[in-house]
Amino acid sequence: MRRRHPLVAVFAAALFVLLTACPGGDGAGDAADAPPAGEGERVENEAIGIALVIPPGSPFELVSNEGDEINLHFAGDSDYAPGDVTYSAYPVQDYGVNLYEKVNQRKAEMQALPDGQFFGQAELGSHLGAAFNTRGRYTGDNGEEVEEVRIFAVHPSANRILYMTYSYPAAPGQTAARLQEQAFEAFGYIEPLASAPEEGEGEAMEGEDAMEEEEGAEG
Repeated sequence: MRRRHPLVAVFAAALFVLLTACPGGDGAGDAADAPPAGEGERVENEAIGIALVIPPGSPFELVSNEGDEINLHFAGDSDYAPGDVTYSAYPVQDYGVNLYEKVNQRKAEMQALPDGQFFGQAELGSHLGAAFNTRGRYTGDNGEEVEEVRIFAVHPSANRILYMTYSYPAAPGQTAARLQEQAFEAFGYIEPLASAPEEGEGEAMEGEDAMEEEEGAEG
């Protein structure tokens, strides 16, 4: 028996709102099975400050983990065109972050691309907290139409915005709902990256311990 990925249920309402305004939104298929949290291949990227846990049987496979990007490739369903997922993050900010500002920025960027169309956005609830989902279409460098789903979220452990982009050929017969479910599944792989102690923190602790021992000796 197949189970939907847990985040698919979380995103379902927002997905409906977005798809009603978008072409190709004619229903959603089953999402891939997901194992208990924490199981699977773990991929860490210190530059982005996140880890991915790719579960066994995932339709996505790791392509690269270099610099400030992690790249996956969708290879699990021959009925749908292969797609590519990129995880990255904007720089750390001194003050608060604004998700809606990034949504509007992506809208302008999408509309400026060749044959660019912006289909809309939806606010989501996710395992990382508040998030936004956008979807659009443009003509790629090879002359083929490309569709893109991008999800913006507040970084789980830093004052910055994390984003994930899922792009795929706009092939006939594909449903936007199914493709967005795949994007939501990939987004669900994100976990916080355990932070290392700040430089000098260990030395400070040692100093405090030494002071306590010295005071104890004097007593």
